[in-house]
Amino acid sequence: AKTSGGRGGGGGGGGVPDEQKLRAPAWCDRILFTRGGPLTQRTYTRGEVAASDHKPVASVFMLRCVSYRRDAVEALVERCRADADARQAARRPRPRLRPTSLDAGLLRYGVPAQL
Repeated sequence: AKTSGGRGGGGGGGGVPDEQKLRAPAWCDRILFTRGGPLTQRTYTRGEVAASDHKPVASVFMLRCVSYRRDAVEALVERCRADADARQAARRPRPRLRPTSLDAGLLRYGVPAQL
């Protein structure tokens, strides 16, 4: 009898004959991506879990990207930080005290004043 499981096999049947499986493989046991372009799959592994017929999967991808100038990227990050700091400072409450002066009358050195 044909069985699911093994390298690249279907839905976590663990070697159970296909006709004895109760349900179809779940999409949560898969990693979907489009081949080609800047994304390349480097590794794919799946674990074995006795408590479930779902198989945890993991994959490592490599993303090709255009080169960049580190100093330009760092300058951009610094401008973004400065802009975020300025926006945060603008949102801070600014208490104002009124009146801005206090008339304490005539004050003399060494003589206690009564306000």
